[in-house]
Amino acid sequence: MTTQTRLLIVKKHYVSIIAIVLMAAACNKPVKSKNEIIKIEFAHEWPAGAISIDSSLTYHYFGGQLAKKKGYFTGKATASFWDTLNRKFEQIDFKHLDTAGNLRIDVPASELIIYWKGHKLHLRKDLYDLPDSVSNTIFG
Repeated sequence: MTTQTRLLIVKKHYVSIIAIVLMAAACNKPVKSKNEIIKIEFAHEWPAGAISIDSSLTYHYFGGQLAKKKGYFTGKATASFWDTLNRKFEQIDFKHLDTAGNLRIDVPASELIIYWKGHKLHLRKDLYDLPDSVSNTIFG
């Protein structure tokens, strides 16, 4: 079979091949976030405040005296917010964050607890010792 004959066959079936590839691609569902996380808790000493959000999309917030929004609040987050939060923590490989570290007395501490499928990561660090990936995920 010559090169010209092969090209003629490919050209002849080009439309059919493209149609099959497009149909196969359309059958694939988009890849979703794993959403393994069931609950996230974050607390900060200065200004005093804490927030907890779980997979039921319920959040609980406490803002201390120096927080912009003071008091206790409960509400519902959107599913897209929860998906985005999960995706961001997956991107920074939250299961393998370094939890070691010494707390200094004169620097406000932050605490992050992530629960997923029978596991828990407890990260307590000085505000300035939080890994950049965690700071960027939390403080945006």
